[in-house]
Amino acid sequence: KDSVYYSGQGQTVSAGISDVGGNLSVNVGSQELSMSGNATGTVGNAYYKDATGEFVISGDMDNNTGSVDLTSGSNTIVSSITPDSSSVKMSVDGLGIEGFSSADRGMLKILDGSDELSVDANLKDERGSLVIKKGDVSVEASGDKVNKTGSLSAIIGSNELDGILTTDSSSLNLKSGSLEFAVSGDRNGDAGSLSFKEGSVETRLGFDKVQESGEIYINDGSDYILVKGNKQENKGLIDLSQSSVSFKAELDDSLTMLAGPLSLVKYSDGNGRLVYKDNSGEGSQIYKTSDELGLSLDYSGTELKLLHGITNVKDSVYYSGQGQTVSAGISSNYNSVNYQNSSFTISGKYINSTEAKINLNKADDNLELSANSVKNSVQLDFNNNDLVIKGLYLINDKSFNIEFENEFISTDLFSDNSVKKMNFEKVNDFKISSVIGNDLFITSLEKDGHFIKGTSSSSLKEIEYQGL
Repeated sequence: KDSVYYSGQGQTVSAGISDVGGNLSVNVGSQELSMSGNATGTVGNAYYKDATGEFVISGDMDNNTGSVDLTSGSNTIVSSITPDSSSVKMSVDGLGIEGFSSADRGMLKILDGSDELSVDANLKDERGSLVIKKGDVSVEASGDKVNKTGSLSAIIGSNELDGILTTDSSSLNLKSGSLEFAVSGDRNGDAGSLSFKEGSVETRLGFDKVQESGEIYINDGSDYILVKGNKQENKGLIDLSQSSVSFKAELDDSLTMLAGPLSLVKYSDGNGRLVYKDNSGEGSQIYKTSDELGLSLDYSGTELKLLHGITNVKDSVYYSGQGQTVSAGISSNYNSVNYQNSSFTISGKYINSTEAKINLNKADDNLELSANSVKNSVQLDFNNNDLVIKGLYLINDKSFNIEFENEFISTDLFSDNSVKKMNFEKVNDFKISSVIGNDLFITSLEKDGHFIKGTSSSSLKEIEYQGL
C-alpha cells in the first residue's frame, strides 16, 4: 500500500494505491477532482466540481451498471444503466428529456414549457401510448394489442376529436365550432347510434338488432320529431312538436295520443280516456274504467259531470255554475238529489227502498222530513239556534208525538189509541201535565214548590195537593 499527500499554495493533492485499487484527489481553490477504481480496472468513479457545476460518473463492468450525473447551473443530466434497463433524464435551457429502455418497456418524453412529446410502450403486455402537445394542438393516443382496445383524443384549436375502442364497443366524437358529430356501436355491429348537431339543429339515429329496437330524433330549437320502437316489448312512440302544434302517440300497455288540446289514452283492457283542454286549462273529458263511464265539462267556472255504472247500478249527475250546485245519484240501494245556492241547501235521499229523507238548510234553520216504510212512520225535525221542534207519526199504531222547545218553554204532546198526554213547562216557573185514558183523566200543576193533581175515573174522583 502506497500513498502520497501534498498541500500548499492553495492546492491539495492526494493519491493512494494498493492491491485492491487506487484513488486520486485534487483540490485547487473552488475546483475539486477525485477518481477511484479497483485493481482490475472494472469498477471506478470520477467526481468533478467547480463554481459552475458538478459532474459524477461511475461504472461497474462486473455488474454491468453505471451512472452519469451532471449539473451546470440550472441544467442537469442524469443517466443510469443496469443489466436489464437504461434511463436518462436531462433539463437544458428549459428543455426536458426523459427516456427509459428495458427488455419489456421503452419510454421517451420531451418537454419544452407546455409543449410535450412522449411515447410509452409496454412490449410485454403489448400496450402503448403517445402524447403530443404544442400550443393549441393536443394529441393523445393509447392502444392495447392483446385486448384490441384503445383511445384517441385530439384538440386543434376549437376542433376536438375523441375516439374510444373497448372490448365490446366503440365510439367517435367530433366537435368543430358549432358542429358536433358522434357515432358509437358495439363491436359485433348489433347496436349503434349516430348523431349530428349544428347550432340548434340536432339529428340522432339509433338501433339495436338484438332488442329489435331503434329511434330517430330530429330537433330544431323547440321543434322536434322523435320516433322510437321496440318490437320485442311491443312498445312504440311518435312525438312531434312544431310551433303551437304538438302530437304524441305512445304504445305500451296502453296507447297514448296527444294532439294539441286533445289527449287520448287507451289501455289494453279496453279502458281509457279522451281529454280536451284549451290554453286556459278548461275543457272536457270522457273516460271509461272497468266499473263506470264518465263525462265531465268545465268551462268558465261551470262544471257538468255525468257517470254511469257498468258492473252495477250507479248513475249520477253533477252541475255547478252561476252560484248553484245540483247533483243527483242512483245506486242499487241509495238514491239522492241535492240543490244548493248562496241562500239555502235542499237534499233528498231514498235508502234501501224503505226510507226517504228531505233536508232543508237555510242560515240557522235546519229542517228534516223522513219516512220509513218498515216502521210505517213519518218524522219531522226542525231547529233554529235554541228552537227545537220534533214530530213523529206511527201510522200502524195511529200514534203521534210532538215536541216543542225554546229558551223559555217546552211542550210535548203524545197520542195513540189508548192514551193522550200533554206536558207544558215554563222554565223556572211552572209545569202543567195532563193524561187522558179510556176511563182516566189526570191533570197536575207544579209551581213554586206547590203541586196540585186532579184525578177522575168511573171509580175515583180526587184532588191531591202538596206543598204546605
